[in-house]
Amino acid sequence: MPIYYNHKNSGRLIASNGEFRSRYADLPSTPLFPFDYGLIYTSFKYGNLNLSGDISKSLEISAEVTNISQREGRELVHLYIQDLVGSHNRPVRELKGFYLYLQLSESRRVTFQLGEESLVFTRADGTQGIEPGEYPVWMGPDSTRGPQSGFQL
Repeated sequence: MPIYYNHKNSGRLIASNGEFRSRYADLPSTPLFPFDYGLIYTSFKYGNLNLSGDISKSLEISAEVTNISQREGRELVHLYIQDLVGSHNRPVRELKGFYLYLQLSESRRVTFQLGEESLVFTRADGTQGIEPGEYPVWMGPDSTRGPQSGFQL
């Protein structure tokens, strides 16, 4: 079944009670487990998402990741973006970076660099490039969770 993390926006909202379902008639329109969902014995907390710099040079995106469990753990931190206003239908989230975070009950600031080349896509007229608009940004453990911020181009 084509349930994947970077699906296109359907244009219709799906209520929690299942109304306005636009994808499947016999099951929810979300996967059972999100992209990179994993069961682990540790818990991590994400916070203090910060964006600094300019996308034309290099936008620095960072967040504080804390192991809040009593044991050593391993966490794969994801960076996702979305293009809200494009000339062509864009995915709801696109994976733009990941970082393997190893620690022993500590906090660490995880940082990604995002440049204009990360925003290039095939536009409606068939050319490759970027377009101005709003870009939400998420950093988290999988494709559905984590703090959100954003920038404009």
